[in-house]
Amino acid sequence: MSEPFITRPLSIVLDLLRFVCAFVVLIVHASGGISLYDGPPLLSGRASHVSVIIFFVLSGLVIAAAIAERQTDLKAYAIARFARIMSVAVPAIAFCCALQIIVSLPAGGPAPGQLTGLALAAVRDITFLSQSGLGPGVPVNGAYWSLCYEVWYYALFGAAVFLKGKTRWTILALLALLAGWRILLLMPIWLAGAHLNRSSWARSLSPVRGVIVLLCCLVAFLWVASWDIGVMLALREALPFSLGMSELFVSDFVIGAITVAAIAALRPLAGIWSAGLERLAGPIKYAA
Repeated sequence: MSEPFITRPLSIVLDLLRFVCAFVVLIVHASGGISLYDGPPLLSGRASHVSVIIFFVLSGLVIAAAIAERQTDLKAYAIARFARIMSVAVPAIAFCCALQIIVSLPAGGPAPGQLTGLALAAVRDITFLSQSGLGPGVPVNGAYWSLCYEVWYYALFGAAVFLKGKTRWTILALLALLAGWRILLLMPIWLAGAHLNRSSWARSLSPVRGVIVLLCCLVAFLWVASWDIGVMLALREALPFSLGMSELFVSDFVIGAITVAAIAALRPLAGIWSAGLERLAGPIKYAA
C-alpha cells in the first residue's frame, strides 16, 4: 500500500486507546488484588481481559506497520522487540520475587524448597514459558500472562516475515511447539491487527461510514457481553482440559473483529479531528 494505514491523527487516537486500556487493566488488578484496598472491585475482570484483546489487535497492527514502513531485517527486528520487552519483564519479575520473599519474612522467611520453586517460576517467566503448560510463573503477577502471549506472537511473526524456505518452516514449528497451543489459539486476533495494516477496505471508509461502523461496533460489543461468560462456563464444563487464559477464545475472536472494525472506522474520523488531536498529542503520548 502506498499510503500508510496509521496516519498521524490515527496514531494519536491509538495512543489514547492504549492508555485507556492500560489504565483499565491497572485499576482491575489493583482494586482486586492489593490488600491495602478492601473495597469492591472498581471494574470486573472482563473489562481487563477485553482490554488485553484490544492490545493484541493494536500490537499486530503497529508491528506490521513498523516492518512495512521501514527497511529492516531480522536482527534489527529482534533487537527492537528484545529491548522493548525485557525492559519491562526483568524489573517486573525481580520486583515480584523480592515481594514474595519480603512477605514471608514475618513467618521466618521462605523455606529452601520455596526458594527453589520461586527461582523456577522466575525462569519460566523470563523465558515467557509460564503460559505454555510448563508450570506457573512468579506469584502475585497475574497480569504477566499477556506478555507471554505477545512475545511468542512477535517471534512467530518475525520468523514468518524474515526467514525463507525450509528454515522458516522449521523455526516456525519449533516456536509453535514452545509457545503451546493455548497461546496459538488467540494468535488469529493478533494477526487480524497485522492484516489491518494491508487492508484496502479499511482505507476506503468515509467519515459517515466510520460513524455507522462505530455504532455497529458498540451494538456488537453489548451483544457479546450478554453471552461471553456463559459460553466460557459451558466450555469449562464440557472440556476435559483447561484452556487457561484462552478460555474466552470464542468471544475474544468476536471482540478482536470488533476492534479491527472500530480502528478502521476511527481512521477517517481522526482525519477530521486532526487539529484538536494535534493540540492534545503531547499529553496523550506521555500518558500512553
